[in-house]
Amino acid sequence: MNFRPFFTVLFVFVCDIAVYSQTIDPLLTEDLKTISIYQENLTSTKKVHVIPNVSKDNKYYYNSLFVKSLCEFKSGSYWSGYWDLKKVYSHAQQNYSHNQSDTLNGLLIGIISTTINIIPQEYKWLMRFVGFPNLSHQNPERLIENAKNSTNPFIEFEAYSSDLFLDVYIRKDYKKQKIELYQKKYGQLYEGKIVLSWVYDRIKEYESNINILQSFTSVERNNYEYFYYLLGTSHFYLNRYKNAKNYFDAYLNITESDYIKTTKYRLFLIDWLTKDLSEEEVIDKLKDISKSGEDQLYLDKYAQSFAQSSDLPNKDLMYARVLYDGKKYNASDSILYHMNPEEFSRKDKLEYNYRYARVKEALNDTTLAIKYYLNVIDYGGSKPKRYFTANAALQLGILYEGLNDIEKATFYYKKAYSYPKHSYKNSIDAEAKRRLNTL
Repeated sequence: MNFRPFFTVLFVFVCDIAVYSQTIDPLLTEDLKTISIYQENLTSTKKVHVIPNVSKDNKYYYNSLFVKSLCEFKSGSYWSGYWDLKKVYSHAQQNYSHNQSDTLNGLLIGIISTTINIIPQEYKWLMRFVGFPNLSHQNPERLIENAKNSTNPFIEFEAYSSDLFLDVYIRKDYKKQKIELYQKKYGQLYEGKIVLSWVYDRIKEYESNINILQSFTSVERNNYEYFYYLLGTSHFYLNRYKNAKNYFDAYLNITESDYIKTTKYRLFLIDWLTKDLSEEEVIDKLKDISKSGEDQLYLDKYAQSFAQSSDLPNKDLMYARVLYDGKKYNASDSILYHMNPEEFSRKDKLEYNYRYARVKEALNDTTLAIKYYLNVIDYGGSKPKRYFTANAALQLGILYEGLNDIEKATFYYKKAYSYPKHSYKNSIDAEAKRRLNTL
């Protein structure tokens, strides 16, 4: 999970959208301005060293405190984030227990209960240390579903956004009709566009994302600092490299931390895949990735590990990956089919089998997908340096679950989170444990 889009999207669940409602009280619109600094933080790539406290006089104190906690998580301040989140959850739980028609507090309980478990495992001790209440609601998603029927446009928006977010980021099982309905309802709103831009990026619908991003006004583009990163990403995976380079360069001119390594890694791939770079040029570009930006986010961690690797992967393998990530599955399959893995190093054989498994799974060839994922497990060993082996185990669990082989699904879910540290450990571990708990 990448925490910047996670917290950016969560922000618009709980605030500010009411500003655009025609039925909203002007006084409430004025009150919502008190949280504008938190919105600026969550939609900005700038480094924020001090997050202001919420005024005790604010009648939307707990709503604002929830947003503040998201800012704290985003900045890596998990201690204060958990502490503030505890206050919000305890307050919402107490109020909802007295009035179960209180959809606003019910919705807060639903959002917190369904998302808190994706916080990285190494920070869970903080949750216990601050005495976070037990998440006692057996079906918190129902609280979100109930809120979708609210006559309050503010609460309704929160609920629809939460439900869409859960589909794409947590359940990883979305329905096209839901996204189309959401775009019809909220696609003209700034906050709605933010949600859709991360949703389309997550599900790799890059043409749709370009359309959403191009609908931003000039003012909205200036306020949304991820704009050029997302636009560059969309063009990159659609193989429109000239446009991608322009947008990535524009993003690098404004960002201070997020996705700097990722952006430079993709710019490197454009040059490496399309030009005959000298060895010196390759070394210089990889050094630039390594020394630039931060590696707090998963994508940046991967870019860093790529830049520091002792040798580059096979170029055709990398191109097959880019095609896969752009949902060009048949083209990726064709490249892999015509390759001769017998000539590869053990490292490239590992990646070849992983890439082929991913493509076969995307093409619904379950038998071959399982075969190649098992090869990845064999090649990877017990302490693989790359994430391929852990994710292969996770995908095997998913495939076997789909075949109703619960015993094998359980085995591979447990295996997925048994691997030691790798660049995607937090997200793979969380997903494996979530799926294991649903068996």
